[in-house]
Amino acid sequence: MLKSYFKNYGPSSLKDVAHWSGMSQKEFMSSFLNIQKELDEYSYENKKLYLLKDDIDFQQKVSEQKSVMLLGQFDPLFVCYNDKAWIADEKQQKEIWRNAAIGESDFLVD
Repeated sequence: MLKSYFKNYGPSSLKDVAHWSGMSQKEFMSSFLNIQKELDEYSYENKKLYLLKDDIDFQQKVSEQKSVMLLGQFDPLFVCYNDKAWIADEKQQKEIWRNAAIGESDFLVD
């Protein structure tokens, strides 16, 4: 499960995994330690982020990013990350997440 998470949503933090899975870090730590050698570790704003080493598509994904993107309701970019500040400021997050945690569809520009 963790390898699939990091393949589809990496680079991401252990806090992100806990948020996505609904488990505490303690609950999945032994599994994480078993796959840690298969992950690259990055540091971003004093946070450790992990990505599968064999994710050769990552650099290609980054280089092919478009300047405008439409995110559907409950898009993984918002749902699967605990800290959403890297993609939307606090005001924008309040516009995205409505009452009862309903996520709106949104355009991302640059």
